[in-house]
Amino acid sequence: MGGADADFVLDRKLIDCKATKRPERMGRAEIYQLAGYLLLDYSDTYDVQEVGLYLSRQGALIDWSNEDFLGLLGAQFTLPDLRAGCQYVLTDGAEGTPLPPVDQRRRFPAPVMHPRCRSPSSTTWVDPRMRTAWALV
Repeated sequence: MGGADADFVLDRKLIDCKATKRPERMGRAEIYQLAGYLLLDYSDTYDVQEVGLYLSRQGALIDWSNEDFLGLLGAQFTLPDLRAGCQYVLTDGAEGTPLPPVDQRRRFPAPVMHPRCRSPSSTTWVDPRMRTAWALV
């Protein structure tokens, strides 16, 4: 996909490395980039089970199971369906399959939040490991 690739796939975890001095300034773009990497593995070649951001300057890894990650993003389809739909759109219908009809959409179960997490709004997820608010949707 024209140079779109994550930095690491280790032990079925897709990791994108960020070398920012100010991780609190990271937001949607970094999260959507990670989601894009996850979706572009159309054939599940790497059997990715988790995704994460490694903040190299802070020595911190923020990671999620695929289901939690997609749930936090408000996904209404399974990962295989999302991948097939992504492939369908990016190849102008030559490969993949269109997403299921609206009546078959469902929300993922809400992720189990860490007890110290609190959500100031429905669009912000606070990760206590970084003490940073991640605007996900």
